[in-house]
Amino acid sequence: NGEDSQAQLHGFTLQGGVGNVEDPDQNGSYYNYGGGIYCLNSDPIIKDCIIQNNIANEGGGGGVFCFNSSPSFYGCTIANNITDDVGGGLYARVGSSPSFYNCVFFENNAEFGGGCYLRNESAPVMQDVTFNQNTANNSGGAIGLKDDANLLATNVYISNNVAEGLGGGLYVNNANPEFSFSLISDNLSSSGGG
Repeated sequence: NGEDSQAQLHGFTLQGGVGNVEDPDQNGSYYNYGGGIYCLNSDPIIKDCIIQNNIANEGGGGGVFCFNSSPSFYGCTIANNITDDVGGGLYARVGSSPSFYNCVFFENNAEFGGGCYLRNESAPVMQDVTFNQNTANNSGGAIGLKDDANLLATNVYISNNVAEGLGGGLYVNNANPEFSFSLISDNLSSSGGG
């Protein structure tokens, strides 16, 4: 809470977390967020970390949750994280623009946004990022983007992800992402495989 980019977490494995029951909106409604990492009003740097086997049911962000936070991830693996809500690997909202460089989202699971779910007027960045074998029980197998989460993506590989509903690879609702030199292949859903 409140860290800037001088705060760094380097070379750790974060696993077995079950989230934090919090009210980041301060509206009196508490939900469970951030099984592995919970960022509130903070912009830390996270390098060469493995964020795996974490859970955040009834809220979201099985691996990572960001609220008004823009952490930077370098060389991280976000794998096998689960939520019955939004963002298996990552859930970012309310002005959060996390950035990912040379990272992997693998086998995460959520209702919406199996790999990650980004929303609320943000400009997240992904460069050299792989999404593989993530699953959404509803929409956005790899990535869900909503409400002006205008992702800037370069060299992003979205393959072998599944959504039971819409967008096996990517689900976009009221957002304007920009993809350069990226591959979206072999994804599956009931509508909009890629």
